[in-house]
Amino acid sequence: MLLRLYKESFVTSWKKGGKVFALTFLLGICVVFFFIYIYLLVDAEGKKERIQLHNEHLSLAADTLINEWVGGMAQNVLFLAEETTSLTQNSPRLNLTLLRNLYFNFINHQQVLGQIRYISNAGQEMIRFNQTPAGVKEVTSEHLQDKSTRYYFKDAVDLKNGQLAISKLDLNIENNRVEIPIKPTLRISTPIFDIEGQRQGVLVVNFLVHDLLAKLDNLKRESQQQLWIVNQRFDWVLAPPDQMILGEQQGFHQDDLFAKYPELAKVLSIEHSPPSFWHEAGRLLYVHAIQLFDSPEVMQNAVMKNRSGMFYIICVMPDLPTWYTQLLHDERLKQWAVQLSILIFLFSLALGFYANKSASLQRHNLYQKKLFDNFFNRSPNGLFLCDQDGAIVFQNEAGHILMSELALNKVYTGLQFFHKSSRRILWQQLADGVLPDQNELTMMVNRRKRCFRVQCFLMSADVLEAPLLAVVFYEVTQLVEAQQKMKDSERQVRALLDSAPDAILLSDTNGNIYMANKKAQQLFDMTLDNFLNATIETLIPIEIRKHHAMLREKYAKNPQERVMSMGTDFKAQKANGATFDAEISLSPITIKGKQHVISIIRDITERKKLENDVRQSQKMDALGKLTGNLAHDFNNFLTTIIGNLDLSKLLLEQPELDKLKLEEKLNAAVSASEKASKLTRRLLTFARQQPVSENCVLLLSFLEEESRILAAASGKLVKFEICPRRFAWPIMVNRDELMTAMLNLLTNAKDAMPGGGSVFIDVENFMLEDKGFDVLGGEIPVGDYVILSVSDTGTGIETENLNSIFEPFFTTKPKNKGTGFGLAQVFSFMKQSKGFIKLYTEQGIGTTFQLFFPRDDSEECVKLMSGIPPETPTVSSSVIEVDDAFDPSQFSILVVDDDVGVRALAVEYLERAGYNVITAYSADTALSVLRKQSVDFMLTDVVMPEKNGFELASIVESEYPDVDIVFSSGFPKDILNQARLLKNKMILLDKPYRKSHLLSIVQSRLMLRKAASESNNKK
Repeated sequence: MLLRLYKESFVTSWKKGGKVFALTFLLGICVVFFFIYIYLLVDAEGKKERIQLHNEHLSLAADTLINEWVGGMAQNVLFLAEETTSLTQNSPRLNLTLLRNLYFNFINHQQVLGQIRYISNAGQEMIRFNQTPAGVKEVTSEHLQDKSTRYYFKDAVDLKNGQLAISKLDLNIENNRVEIPIKPTLRISTPIFDIEGQRQGVLVVNFLVHDLLAKLDNLKRESQQQLWIVNQRFDWVLAPPDQMILGEQQGFHQDDLFAKYPELAKVLSIEHSPPSFWHEAGRLLYVHAIQLFDSPEVMQNAVMKNRSGMFYIICVMPDLPTWYTQLLHDERLKQWAVQLSILIFLFSLALGFYANKSASLQRHNLYQKKLFDNFFNRSPNGLFLCDQDGAIVFQNEAGHILMSELALNKVYTGLQFFHKSSRRILWQQLADGVLPDQNELTMMVNRRKRCFRVQCFLMSADVLEAPLLAVVFYEVTQLVEAQQKMKDSERQVRALLDSAPDAILLSDTNGNIYMANKKAQQLFDMTLDNFLNATIETLIPIEIRKHHAMLREKYAKNPQERVMSMGTDFKAQKANGATFDAEISLSPITIKGKQHVISIIRDITERKKLENDVRQSQKMDALGKLTGNLAHDFNNFLTTIIGNLDLSKLLLEQPELDKLKLEEKLNAAVSASEKASKLTRRLLTFARQQPVSENCVLLLSFLEEESRILAAASGKLVKFEICPRRFAWPIMVNRDELMTAMLNLLTNAKDAMPGGGSVFIDVENFMLEDKGFDVLGGEIPVGDYVILSVSDTGTGIETENLNSIFEPFFTTKPKNKGTGFGLAQVFSFMKQSKGFIKLYTEQGIGTTFQLFFPRDDSEECVKLMSGIPPETPTVSSSVIEVDDAFDPSQFSILVVDDDVGVRALAVEYLERAGYNVITAYSADTALSVLRKQSVDFMLTDVVMPEKNGFELASIVESEYPDVDIVFSSGFPKDILNQARLLKNKMILLDKPYRKSHLLSIVQSRLMLRKAASESNNKK
């Protein structure tokens, strides 16, 4: 609105005084610049004539200088030819020594001479002197050349005594190449005759044109004047700064001459064109064509053959600038124009001021009125001005619409300025300076509830003729509706939270609680006020509050969502001090720019009890399965006891008692009884129900103690074997849970081998140094681990069941043959022990479960380890000492594995060590890579789809015998041996392997191969 009013005011000013000012000023400026233009136009014509005259003088001077210089060079040649003739006529034979002295003295005193040659009639050089930066040099006889094919020699052979042949102006050629630095050269040749008029040879003199070009460049009289020379082939002889002399001979075509100066190109292409003067490309040009030895005074009769051709002398001056450019650079004209413009401006301004003065007051009043009307009419609020009688003297558009709607709906309630009694009270309050409260009115208008806020104030008589009452109606319908929606939303959220089955708390990073739902109040037996005055730590038992505060501060530094899962359970405390088991999920949330946390807490006391019951049930189930297998062992024990007791009885009946034999039989019975008792105690300890607690366990000792029970769980048809180890790090686990997990794994292994087979249990230390690798449920972090491997030679696990085997109640066994809790218990046990599971399986070969237990260095484990010598994991015996000069970048390694994570880990280990690594996900892909590029070493998995690693190795050994091969597998060697997949000569790298182990094997194999290759080369 203000912009439109400003435009109207500006237009009004233009019509009044602005028009007079503008017309007067523009007319005066046009007159001034017209006279300046006429003046500069006349001055430019005179300057052009002077420039043309300067160019003509420069062209004539250049023409004269060129012909004089060339004539002088021709005189030198004739003089030298006469001297040569006189020396040859005085002796019957050609005296080369005299000629050498003559030519040396001549060229030594003439720096413009580039070369002097005496050539025999046969075209062979006899003498040649060259002008070099180091001085005059004579060319030795072995470097003299045959010039019989050169045009300047042929031209001179046909001439008579005293006649000259002029060559074209070009660059000097040495050994069929342009001499560097370049030497523009003009050659003049003449024949040499003896006394009898017989031609003895040809004299050829090369003149360097650099001196002439420098003199031509110094002829310029103006600083901006330039002199160019172009030969008949349109090649530069004297070139502009951005061009090259005789560039075409050097391989540079001068297309830009025609592109920049098309009119100049036309003139040069016309033969015998007269001198021309014109302007082109911002320059004034004058062209004058000349030919060497064209005038009689320059030995025209002596020159019989002239190959120099036409030369075009081009004189160049910058074109005159435009008239306005001259005005900007001519200080005198500029000062004159500015002074006149100022005078005209002042005169025009005075006229405009007087023309505009009469309309300024009227324009101001119009502007104020329109501004007032637009301000009030554009307001979305209803505005009224009323007198003391309640009559409306002014209302804006919004007020008019509002009053129309109120009148139609017969709504006047609360409008004080309409009613006489209330109006008097309102006027009196305003007169006393008491501001009335804002009234909020709610009215039904057009069947819609509308809310208004009414404000009144008094406009004094100092401004108006009489005081007026100003009334403003603010519509707040949307604000009231939004507030109501917010209240409804809060009630809905509160109802939703209170209906949740879990306790929900909102707290800040300091632990202060701001919200608690009904379930939280019931669970902790606290009121909402109790929660608002408490912190999170009051919900934790006293003995762990300090530790919990540290965890809360750590979470506040890196807040992230944590869902309820294994490992989120904790002990919580009610208001009366009773504790219960709970689990929690955390979700960070930002409220008003501050970090808060939503905590969802669930009571898991009943679930814990159920888990303990299920765990005990699993023990009983495993114990029941062991009963049949252990019955045979107990029968053997009983047979030994009864048999030895019977024999002892017979010994006692004999007349002579043999005490030694009796003692032997009784000791055998006692030993069998102790073994049976020990087995019974282990079963009772395993079967009893007790709280879950963790203890330090040495796996090797554990397996040795429980070997009989574990062997019994495997069944009679299965060969049970524990791989011998000397040392393993201690771990912190629940011993009974470990036993249950082992029994579940062995039971599954036995069921996978109904016709019999083998089970192997192995324990090894494993140090993960650089990067974790993927396992079931996540990634193993860097650290020290003890791996417990349980492998079987059974049927393997089907691919479609791999993602479900650890789920509770999942089983592939027939009905009533299994509960489905076995592997679920193993998974739960590993999570409880902060361990990880890695699974390798292949149908027809077998299955390996690797249980990764973190190494424990607690005080209990240190005491347990006292007296046991530690052992560091060792690498394969095939590793040899490596050379410090070994360069991994010289070797290419092919990694073949169908597991993406294992393949990526091996690639990173090898690439960081500096090897060139290529990957393949199958045997066929690996063979395709080998066909395309050479490889020094191949690391391949054993079990892969389509072709296994041994089938791939067989093909590679036959087709690529130079490739060294090492296998890797998660299956133990014993299983691969039973499957008849492993050959004695092959090297197997067990998974998971450490970085140092892998690099040591690769480097040692490559060094052995390199040493064998060097040995064969020596033989």
